[in-house]
Amino acid sequence: MLFVIFVEMTMQFLAYNDQLSSSFIHTFVVTYLPFIISFFCTALLTKESYLIKYVNVLIVISLVSLVCFSIAVLNPELAWAFITKTEFNNSIYNISPFYTWGWGIHVFARNSGPFWEPGAFQGFIIMAVLFMLFTPGKHKHVKFKMFVLLATMITTGSTTGYILTIVVLFIFHKRFEKLFLEDRSLRGKNWIKFVVVIMTVGVLFYIVLSNNISDKLVNTNISGMTRKYDFLNGFNVVFDHPFIGYSFTNARITRLGELGMTTDISVGLSSLLFTCGIPFGLYYLWRLYGGLKAFFHPTALEWAGLIVVFVILNCTEVLWWLPVYTVFLFRFSATKEKYID
Repeated sequence: MLFVIFVEMTMQFLAYNDQLSSSFIHTFVVTYLPFIISFFCTALLTKESYLIKYVNVLIVISLVSLVCFSIAVLNPELAWAFITKTEFNNSIYNISPFYTWGWGIHVFARNSGPFWEPGAFQGFIIMAVLFMLFTPGKHKHVKFKMFVLLATMITTGSTTGYILTIVVLFIFHKRFEKLFLEDRSLRGKNWIKFVVVIMTVGVLFYIVLSNNISDKLVNTNISGMTRKYDFLNGFNVVFDHPFIGYSFTNARITRLGELGMTTDISVGLSSLLFTCGIPFGLYYLWRLYGGLKAFFHPTALEWAGLIVVFVILNCTEVLWWLPVYTVFLFRFSATKEKYID
């Protein structure tokens, strides 16, 4: 895989050497560097160690984000005491070292964590949920951690996050039952099931009453329209340069602009294909397919669930270049790591 990545990078550099601006090189390096990071991660860590470290980091991020989210909702004026304004990609972000509070003059009433938007945060949370479901015996305080992750997911207000949570709860319900109900009496299990049903109904009512999902399905919702437009038009760009893609050239920006799109495209699959080309994109998806199977060892139903989760993720957010996803393109060391605690 690493060899293919270097070939892809070399071909794009040779093809677009007349457009090597500082902006091009910066975006180019930032996008492909996570692949190299993932390679070293899988070489130096065992899968078990990676899972534990990832979940623990997400728990800390989630707990901090819940505190910040509470401040943003209950006392927005206090939030400004922690905010530093910074410009990125022609947008003004209100940030602190540990949380993204909002954009422009606004403080979000949604939980973004330290990421650029709530939709990105949910992509990291859902992976931690899956890691815990498939390896519950590897984590301490597993019930508490799962509760924190699910509570944080609710506060993101992310349509994609809500849909994925429902899919995971439905497809992997046996793993949830094993996680929460193992080693309990029949009466205790019934009480827990009752509480879970009440909580689920409450969450569903919250989602419906907030109109967060229903609004995305109507043509007047900007976020929903953008994703629909990006999905339909993004694949038109793919066939302009199907072999090596547009990379991060000015021509790419111009072409997206001609279709009424921005470089901040919302559909990851088309972004992968028109950035890297169809051959690399297909190879990436083939490696991801095999990597997910080798990593999770799912049953047939669980495998279908994982495919649904990753299809939804890659049709709603540009996450394909992030290490938490590129790590599945490689294979973890079978021996205990020697270099990282």
